[in-house]
Amino acid sequence: MIIILGILVALIIVVALLVPEGVDYTKAVKEIMSRYIKIHVALVFFRNPLLQLIFFYIDYRDRLDIEEKRMFKRYFITQFFSIFIFITIIFIVKHYI
Repeated sequence: MIIILGILVALIIVVALLVPEGVDYTKAVKEIMSRYIKIHVALVFFRNPLLQLIFFYIDYRDRLDIEEKRMFKRYFITQFFSIFIFITIIFIVKHYI
């Protein structure tokens, strides 16, 4: 509990230092915490890089320009097929060898 409280205080300090003047700090903290919770859920419960990529894309898709979206889609497809090939190899080894 103390660790979580320390992380929250550190997060608020970082936001206070990084957020420009005129921006509501509570809104910025809520946005960062929602992203942190999504990434934490993906890391702890799923431990799947593909799901982490999906969470990242959902958070940042409106901020990416066209070239970054193309790069992201290319990377996403590469990750998807690498995981698919890995699962296929495990399936073949497990059932046929």
